[in-house]
Amino acid sequence: MELTEMENRMLYQTEGTERYAILQEMSMASQYAGDPAWRKAAKDFMEKLRPLSDAGCMDLVRDIQKKYRFPQEGGLSGS
Repeated sequence: MELTEMENRMLYQTEGTERYAILQEMSMASQYAGDPAWRKAAKDFMEKLRPLSDAGCMDLVRDIQKKYRFPQEGGLSGS
């Protein structure tokens, strides 16, 4: 499944441990997030997640949480 940067961030930050909880988090974000782009992305992302089985959804979450790294923002060096 091809995910946008915002979708990767959403999954990386999710706290759900089952598909239903992930969808619930996305539903809440689609209704209450302050940023309209974030709300739209959450709503669109739910449509991608709905067809997945619980195991498939959680495999995707674990994969993103293991591999995803936030893009470097700003010009600060680490050392």
